[in-house]
Amino acid sequence: MGTWIAAADGSGAYQLAPCMRQPDFRSDGRLVMNGEGCGTDSLWVMSVDGSERWEVSRHPEDSHPSWSPDGGSVVYSSSQQGDGQWRLYTHAIGGEIPHAPPFLPLGNSGILGAAPVWLSAGEIAYNGCDYVFGTGGNCGLWVVDSQGGEPRRLTNHPDDLAGDELGGVLLFMSPAGGAWDVYRIQVDGSGLTQLTGGPGNSGLPTWSADGSAIAFLTDREGQWAVWTMRPDGSEQRKLFDLNASPGPRWTEERITWGP
Repeated sequence: MGTWIAAADGSGAYQLAPCMRQPDFRSDGRLVMNGEGCGTDSLWVMSVDGSERWEVSRHPEDSHPSWSPDGGSVVYSSSQQGDGQWRLYTHAIGGEIPHAPPFLPLGNSGILGAAPVWLSAGEIAYNGCDYVFGTGGNCGLWVVDSQGGEPRRLTNHPDDLAGDELGGVLLFMSPAGGAWDVYRIQVDGSGLTQLTGGPGNSGLPTWSADGSAIAFLTDREGQWAVWTMRPDGSEQRKLFDLNASPGPRWTEERITWGP
């Protein structure tokens, strides 16, 4: 486990943080990550050389952080309320860390969900069901305003997980076809397209900063590796093998393409 940094061809790889995972790059190159173990059980921000490191949350349950478009806040999911429910939380980075941050509001229970991604237009995509505002039986990816309120449904498989968004196009992973594969969809719900297929599993998609390519993780050749493709799914090719298996929790991880 741990967060590694590497060039797009796999060269210069080094371990940045041995007990941190689920990294997300900000436009200035700083990362927000989920700490697990080593006394880092909360969310942290640091530079790619390990400097300027500071804690930005208080609870070991806090996970899957994602930067706001302006880089001033993060959204994350947490079960910190202690009732077994995962909720979405947002708060600004800098200043005093809130010990009991308010969850994203919806009725008295808040937005129940996990694995959020903050979208460039200000909304938040996450995995969840229509609890509180529906029957609870409609699950998939949902989109909600960053101030809370009633979400709208984007996809309909209960295991769909958002990966990254750029220019109104959300990348996500889904096992809807039997194996995990990478898909894209407009945040208005149009243009659903499957981008990967074939043997093995593929997921954890992330956009390049200029939108010309997508990186993703796959074991299609029997070895976990980072691959890249064009935005339409063409020209798929391997960049580099991982130095270890991501393990059975690989769908909870994240890869992120730096600026």
